[in-house]
Amino acid sequence: MKLPYAKLEKHSRPVRCVHAEYGCTMLFCSVRCRQAGWSRFHFAGCPGAMMSDQRDAYDEFIHHDWEYRGVDYSDTVFLAFRFVCMAVTNIRLHRQSLELAYRPIAQLIKAPLSFFHFTYLFYKEEADSTEKKGRGEKQVEKLRLIRWEAFRKFRATHMSTTENDTTDEFLATGMTLLGRILRFTQEECTLFTVARWSELLGAVLLNGQERSPPSNYDRLKELVQRLPCGESTMDAFEQEVQMAGKELQHLLQSSRGQGVYTVGCLFNHSCEPNLQVVYSESGDETLSVVALRNIELGEELCISYIDESLSYPERQQELYEHYLFVCQCPKCEREAAAWEPIEPCKEALSSAYTFSQLY
Repeated sequence: MKLPYAKLEKHSRPVRCVHAEYGCTMLFCSVRCRQAGWSRFHFAGCPGAMMSDQRDAYDEFIHHDWEYRGVDYSDTVFLAFRFVCMAVTNIRLHRQSLELAYRPIAQLIKAPLSFFHFTYLFYKEEADSTEKKGRGEKQVEKLRLIRWEAFRKFRATHMSTTENDTTDEFLATGMTLLGRILRFTQEECTLFTVARWSELLGAVLLNGQERSPPSNYDRLKELVQRLPCGESTMDAFEQEVQMAGKELQHLLQSSRGQGVYTVGCLFNHSCEPNLQVVYSESGDETLSVVALRNIELGEELCISYIDESLSYPERQQELYEHYLFVCQCPKCEREAAAWEPIEPCKEALSSAYTFSQLY
């Protein structure tokens, strides 16, 4: 069974780490990328260059269950680990001071992990389940109103709450494993504290973007479908796959993770954005923005962090729980009167950047 027009999809073979034979599974897009990665973060984080006890701690770190408040934080934790490796590489390889080594990371907007809540994710699952059960629209709307009132009460008080034992245990576990993996010196221990680890996880949540690029098969299918009779060709191939007892889903599998785009994370949010984020079709995950309309001279450039077609309560909850601000964009200002009988709590911050002033 051969893929139709397989040569249309050209992708370079990944380059393995120079320490692959000693257990490092990191892949790079080119030799040049590998050299840049070593100089930037992989010097400190390469398991193939570690001692056996460090590799054991690394494996434990990678396979640990990083669930917190019902949410899987494994991608967030690993990207935060990458940032720690960047700082350690700057200190040990490039001989920088602690302050200089951490400066690029310190510029990211940040907040303690305990500030984040993702109950809106569970509400989405509950709403989907409710609709599947065939409950009436009135029942669904009633549940939405109950959730909105519960969120408004939470928003009015949650900034004053303190971290609980679960948070402390989650952070302590991370710091213990980091210490075993990277063997912090006494001086480095003054930089990499539990509080720093907490805010670093928060920085990833505020600045990171989840990415799951199209699989090679997805890209090939899109190219073939542009050809005459391309759609029928791919339909026939997929039918052949199913008749052979194979899982078509295996062809659609791709990588998944988080990344921080140094320019992309600088854009503020609006539920009526004038820019749209797009990613390159070549599969290298390059981020670009395109204008959605004519933009006036001096007008702020904004993207949308969420699905702006959501209702006002859904947008407000997702932005507050994930990005820690009350949205007051023109769209939300117009819709607020129908949902906000009183002014939002004064303790609720109007924009996330205020958190950077806490540190």
